[in-house]
Amino acid sequence: MKYWSDSTKGFYDQFHKEKPVDCVELTEVEYQTLITETAGDKEIYGVENGKPVIRDRVITVTATGLASFLKYQVDLKAQEHGFDNILEAVSYCEESTDNVRRPKGLALRAWRSACWAVYDLKIVESPLPSEDQLLRDLPVLVL
Repeated sequence: MKYWSDSTKGFYDQFHKEKPVDCVELTEVEYQTLITETAGDKEIYGVENGKPVIRDRVITVTATGLASFLKYQVDLKAQEHGFDNILEAVSYCEESTDNVRRPKGLALRAWRSACWAVYDLKIVESPLPSEDQLLRDLPVLVL
């Protein structure tokens, strides 16, 4: 037998000697359904009529999370143009003899700065934009 506790947001079985008082009993089918659903884009958010209720997972956007997302996107863009990451790309900005990597590095450095300017404007909005919204608002890289 399986159980769900809303207070601990956890599953229990018959081998747990002590279970929270709010545990609700689940059939094997209910348990498997909850495990499958919550492995994807769903979450258990409460109990109604003695059973856990599933809803779409709520993603909380934070400024720190958006910053990490932007760093990742900037590195991806540098990789699209043959660099390991943005740090490698901008390291070529001062290479006067490299006529292939230097222009790309300069363009990527300017683009990175423009992306962070957009980020700085967006993080003061309420609510914060989603990752998709931020991505749509980023400038186009011009090489």
